[in-house]
Amino acid sequence: MAFYIVNENVTPEELSAIKEAVPGGDVQIWPDGDIILPADTAAGILIVRMKSTVLEEQRAINLTGAALRIICLYLENIADTSEVSQKYCSARVAIGDGALGEALKGNDRVQQDADGASAARNRQKPHNC
Repeated sequence: MAFYIVNENVTPEELSAIKEAVPGGDVQIWPDGDIILPADTAAGILIVRMKSTVLEEQRAINLTGAALRIICLYLENIADTSEVSQKYCSARVAIGDGALGEALKGNDRVQQDADGASAARNRQKPHNC
């Protein structure tokens, strides 16, 4: 099973940072331009950005429609996050402190802000489902 990055235009640096944060985990970039859920998907990783694309939202909808989780990942400090990251993420984690691995294992109680400090659950997703 693989963890697919929901975002379009993932840089090599972003991919490398995510792979380093998930030792032994199979992190893949979603097939370019495609919204179809890859058959071996275990969960989605959404890099938190200020804006998301229509394609990214369609991927998020497909993940949630298949009852798969989406983990929002802060690679940098962003104050205004995209609507997709506000609506679809079951856990939010910062890249630097090891919480990504916990979230990918299924711990949706992990909620952090961009600096890695504990954060309140998303008000739009009170049950993180």
